[in-house]
Amino acid sequence: MYWGDNSAQIAQIRISRMPSPVQRCSQQTPLRALGWQQTQPRIASSLGDWAAGATRCTIDRRESLIPRITVRAFAELLNLPAYEQVRILHDQKYPRRQPQVFRVPFYQPALHGIREYYRSGNSQTALAVARENAEAVGLEARRAHNLRVIDQFKSSSQARRKLSPFPSRRYSHTIAAVDLRLQFDLVAHEGETRRYILYNLRNVGIHAETARVAIEIAHWVLSQEGLRVPVGTLEFVDITADRVHTATRVRQRTLRQMQDNAAIIETLWPNI
Repeated sequence: MYWGDNSAQIAQIRISRMPSPVQRCSQQTPLRALGWQQTQPRIASSLGDWAAGATRCTIDRRESLIPRITVRAFAELLNLPAYEQVRILHDQKYPRRQPQVFRVPFYQPALHGIREYYRSGNSQTALAVARENAEAVGLEARRAHNLRVIDQFKSSSQARRKLSPFPSRRYSHTIAAVDLRLQFDLVAHEGETRRYILYNLRNVGIHAETARVAIEIAHWVLSQEGLRVPVGTLEFVDITADRVHTATRVRQRTLRQMQDNAAIIETLWPNI
């Protein structure tokens, strides 16, 4: 974790303004700061005070009792202090709650169109159909963003690639009681090489370091699940910036950050 000189003070101020969480267990689960409590005692203390709310609670069957985090979200969390991780973790714990319920299948029409485009041998008809499907989306924001992605893809260098897709399976591996989930947006052959592709479809480009970390974590998950592939075959494609992010190796620094941050997530999760 990277902490600025004033992180502890900022954390205390922001955490003090957080509302008390609604407990989701029959008795209070204390917030334990584990290893990072020793290096950031004031932040740990503030989080503990914030989490020490009501002992009674109600059970929400939709919540995940075990921390389950997507590889993308985990990569974004690695360089954030604990108090900034709470918002992302909340969306991961309650993916179908308002207002983030739309995020789960948000770009599905555009992604389906991209896969069909490659599957059809780069047929423009596939993109035209994808546009029709996107225009039929009821939520205005979701409709507009899917149309944007399709148009950006059409004019990007990605539209010139020759990829042969096949089904992408889901992977999952546990690190320090945190279940990391991974599914590539596209798995395809490009010539003789099998590519494992994640897409950034947001209207803001992804930071190069975040993309690289996501690739490193994804490669680690694959290796832990027994799939040995060159890290260079994993890509994080930024449609907005028309840029392909890759990595040449998995850095030990990233692996250490994963272990440290998984301990923080394990601590925060019961109180979110």
